[in-house]
Order: sequence, then C-alpha cells, then structure tokens
Amino acid sequence: MAPRVSVILTTSRYGSWDLLSCMRFQTMDKADFEVIVVDELFHLRPDFRHRCAFQCDHMAPWRAKDHYDNSTGFNQALSQARGELVCFLVDYMFVDPDYLQRHWDFYKSHEGWSLSGYIDRYDFPKLREDAHNGLWSMFAEPFTPTHFSAHSPVYRERKGGAGILTETCIEMPGEKIYLIPDSVPMAVLRKLNGLDEIYNGAYGVNDIDVGVRANMVGHRFALDPTLVARKLGTPSLSAKIPGLNKPKTRTWDDNYAIFQLRMEAIRKGREPVAVPLERGAWR
Repeated sequence: MAPRVSVILTTSRYGSWDLLSCMRFQTMDKADFEVIVVDELFHLRPDFRHRCAFQCDHMAPWRAKDHYDNSTGFNQALSQARGELVCFLVDYMFVDPDYLQRHWDFYKSHEGWSLSGYIDRYDFPKLREDAHNGLWSMFAEPFTPTHFSAHSPVYRERKGGAGILTETCIEMPGEKIYLIPDSVPMAVLRKLNGLDEIYNGAYGVNDIDVGVRANMVGHRFALDPTLVARKLGTPSLSAKIPGLNKPKTRTWDDNYAIFQLRMEAIRKGREPVAVPLERGAWR
C-alpha cells in the first residue's frame, strides 16, 4: 500500500540525521509516510546512510551540477516518491512529532489546499537546550554553527495579505511560500513537472516558482503560525562535495529576473505552466 505522505530532503551538512530522528518520533503511523534522502554528502561520508535513526530510501545524487541547488535533489526524490502529499524538508531543521499528521489532516480537510510551515530560527546554544531528548548525535559532530548569535528565536516573516482562512491559518500567495517547510500534493507537482532547475547558483527563487505555478493550476497554501520547523545554524559542506565546489553562477537577483520573464511568458501563453523537460529532472 502506498504511503499517504512522502517526506523528501536533501543533505549537505553533518548532523542531518537529526532531522531523520524527528521522523522516527512522528505521531503519524510509520506505514503512512516514507522518507527519501538525496545525500550530497554521500561521496564524503559513505557511513552517513548507516547512521540514520529512521529507515529511509537513501541515494547519492544522480548527476552533479556546477553549483549547489536543492532543485535537482528534490526532483530526484520526486521521481521515487509514492505519497499523495509531499513534504519538503532540508537538513538544517527539526520538526515536532505531530508535524506530518497536521500537514495531512489539513490537506484532507481543505480540498485544494496544503500547508506552508513556519520557520523558527534558533541559535546553537538555545537549540541545544530545547532539542527533544530523543534527537541524537547532532551535537557530537565537529561543526561550528555560523548563522546566529542571539539567544532568542528569530522568526521568518511570511505575511500573506490574501485573507484569513481560519483563526490560525493565513492564505499565502505563491510568491510568498518558501517550499521548505511546505507540503504540495503529488498531483499538483505532476502538473508542474516538478521544480525548474533553471534557477541556479543561489537560493530563493526555485521555491517561489513552484508556489506561483501551483497557484496557476488552482492550488492554494495556508500558513499555520503554530506549525513550526526550527532552523539549525550549521554550515553547509557543499563546497567540499566533488563536482559542487565551483563558484555560484548567478545571484538571487539574477534568478529573480529570470523568474519574472518566465511568469510573463506563461501568463501570455508563450510557455506552459509545466517545466520543460530540458529544465527539469522529472521522469
């Protein structure tokens, strides 16, 4: 029987199995979800796949790019996913035990909608204090967190402005979603042909692209401010991965300019909503 939810994630830093440990403690029945990991660290740490706290499908990237980008890894995972709903996660966060169940319950009770999660950014000392006792080994790894110094949480702003769905769920237009940590129905992702890999070299546009195109095929996103994914302040090791140590090829602004041109072309009927095969890895 196929699982209800496919959790897909990419890895580029040590400690990634901490997120997999979160999957081990999910309240959703283990038969109802699967975890697929595309492991950018596969070349550096072959033992990584044997240290996961949860049984998962684990694979090395099927092709290297001259820059680090989650899009290729996510598309690879999507080609293997069997769930009705896809939850996108990455290796710099951990989530609460009811995370997957809440995504699923909302999706089933609101036809045409899925959830857009809220990222709660913690610095390293605070994260270590608050981490669930069942999560293991992240802090045994020899890394130095780089991103945060404050001792209180820092919240990512996600103001929708498109109307209130319920008292706690705010509708998020496509250009306001971040994909991570969001969920998208598999049927919608098939219509879109996955993620567009044309956005390379910097973060922040490939996920917006998914959200806007999902809106174009009738899908909507709701932000639940109480559904939290805590961000880990740990450095990526992508520069050390063979084939991925070249300079970034574009800035965020470069990618956003491409996104705007593409959206204009779609809206004028010159380009389909689905990603052209030469720009994606969906098969």
